[in-house]
Amino acid sequence: MLKKIYSPLTCLLTLLCAGAVCAQTQKAHTPTDFVINRNRPFVYLKIDHVGQGEPRSEDEPALRVWLRLVNNCRVPIIVRTFGVPEGSPKYEQGVMYEVIANPPVPLPVVLMGSRSVPERTTEVSIQENQAPQTQTRSEEIPNGYMFHVGSFQSPAPGEQVLFSVPANHFDSRWHLEIPVEFDLPKGKGPRDLNIGGLPKMVVDYSLWDLSPEIRKELEKK
Repeated sequence: MLKKIYSPLTCLLTLLCAGAVCAQTQKAHTPTDFVINRNRPFVYLKIDHVGQGEPRSEDEPALRVWLRLVNNCRVPIIVRTFGVPEGSPKYEQGVMYEVIANPPVPLPVVLMGSRSVPERTTEVSIQENQAPQTQTRSEEIPNGYMFHVGSFQSPAPGEQVLFSVPANHFDSRWHLEIPVEFDLPKGKGPRDLNIGGLPKMVVDYSLWDLSPEIRKELEKK
């Protein structure tokens, strides 16, 4: 029976080839290949300017905040849009979003236990002078911009969408949620009935994402 003889050079070449394959595999799955600017989320908002604009309804002030929704990933995304009034800034779109009440902040608690009592039966007492936080009533929350009929924009990697938000949509009691999704290739053929589930993504933005200077300016609303 013939025996294969492996020289040191052959072993070294084999190890180098295996290392190269592993390096290529790892590189194909690094997060830096997904985001464009690694110091930013894969989708984010940045402030463009604050100024006067045309109200979209009677309960809106003229003061508005213009934002840019930035696609910072290497996959196109989809945002739902609608038309804007005449006289709006060039390239502005109406981006659909919801205004959502912030969840109540839990009260601080003090754990009071005894060495003779097991931890499972530790009693919890609420600190004195801590009134429970009242939930925001639904009628206090302004209506966002979510419509049954509209269009959509598909910003390519690195592209932006300019849109505006009325000043009264910013408050410490609620925040904005902008639905987004990836613009992926459509499947072919019938849907597999054994497969279900749909990921949902939103861009969360609130009053505290604005700079202190802009928050002061919005107090004029």
